[in-house]
Amino acid sequence: MGLMLDKVHEVAKIPGRQETRIVKINPLVRIKGGGELTPPLFLQGGRVYAENGQEIVDRPDWFEEELAKLTEATKEQVGFSAAPPAPAVSMRTCTTCGAEVAKKQWGLHQANHKRKLVGRPAGG
Repeated sequence: MGLMLDKVHEVAKIPGRQETRIVKINPLVRIKGGGELTPPLFLQGGRVYAENGQEIVDRPDWFEEELAKLTEATKEQVGFSAAPPAPAVSMRTCTTCGAEVAKKQWGLHQANHKRKLVGRPAGG
């Protein structure tokens, strides 16, 4: 999907009425940096576009600085929100070998002890 400057607001006609309603919004942000002669960039759908609609893969040096000036809500609307933090993994300490094991893997770890696939502590 390319830059949609002409479809920032997608509307639909309401049947039987002479009225249109916005059915979808494709938020767009224009940022500019790097001096007066530097062309602006457009942010939409988590991608960066030039004025001609071509996607920019190699972002200019000033991009991150300008992006940091946007609020988190604005970044989220155009697909540039910070990655959500990874969920915390619950760990358990094995009393047999002392290994830290994720709770999801606990049953397998204990079964491997029974099958003697997991080593025992030295001297034990």
